[in-house]
Amino acid sequence: MTKKRLEVSDRWIKLSQTKTWIDILEEMAKRIPWAEALVFEDERVNYMDYLRNVYEYAKGLHSIGVRRGDHVGLWMTNRPEWCYARFAINKLGAIMIPISTRYRVDDLDYILSQSDAQVLIMEPKFLAKINSMEMINQLCPELAGSKPGQFVSKKFPLLKTVICVNGSSKGFLSMDEVLQKGKEVSDNDFQSETKPDDIIHIIYTSGTTAFPKGIMTPGTINVAFSVISGELFNLKEGDRYLNVLPFFGNIGLSTIQWCLLAGATLVMTNRFSPIDTFKLLKFCTFLCP
Repeated sequence: MTKKRLEVSDRWIKLSQTKTWIDILEEMAKRIPWAEALVFEDERVNYMDYLRNVYEYAKGLHSIGVRRGDHVGLWMTNRPEWCYARFAINKLGAIMIPISTRYRVDDLDYILSQSDAQVLIMEPKFLAKINSMEMINQLCPELAGSKPGQFVSKKFPLLKTVICVNGSSKGFLSMDEVLQKGKEVSDNDFQSETKPDDIIHIIYTSGTTAFPKGIMTPGTINVAFSVISGELFNLKEGDRYLNVLPFFGNIGLSTIQWCLLAGATLVMTNRFSPIDTFKLLKFCTFLCP
């Protein structure tokens, strides 16, 4: 029995050594600005608006003090805001900490402490049943009595700001407030000298057999892997990729990158449902521009 040889181009070599993810997004938005980049429920985002939203998020995060090297936790289900926040963190030269929406309180306790998170971006509830607000307030009882963006936690001394996407509560900043603050930031103010070999995220294992373990990932390795795997999937410009895997895991996260590299459309869901998935497949032609 002969093994099939997997052939890929040498594109990964130059791209991983010379480009960051924000460089790649900027170039794709310039090349195919009106092409559809993201589809989520009834929301459709083209590449030009994708980049514009990333810039707005970057300005907002810059306005509350996020700078190069800071650690920003991302605790959300799949949605376009996940993508905007992820690349905004990259744009600022900060480090993203993707956090599993399946974690229990003890897991979240460990991740926030071990990752040195300074900012946490989160949803108020996951999958319509997991009360993430209750979990974070249980770990940070000081939050409810604090001024948004300025709370002091005995358990997590580095964590200063919790941002809530799609809602808010006492002690939290809403993402709308953050974006409004960002309007005061000029285009020059939020620029950062990012480099291809910067650490871009610390991704954690599930913690099912022991404590979750964090892996520091440089952009060079992440871009190289994504280019190679995207070519093996034969993903091309104009293709549509349906992803049902959570973005906080390596493969789910990679789907964002594969589509971006190819100029394809990422169709996302925030949970796996066989019925909903088949509906998306059945009506895929209606999703096409």
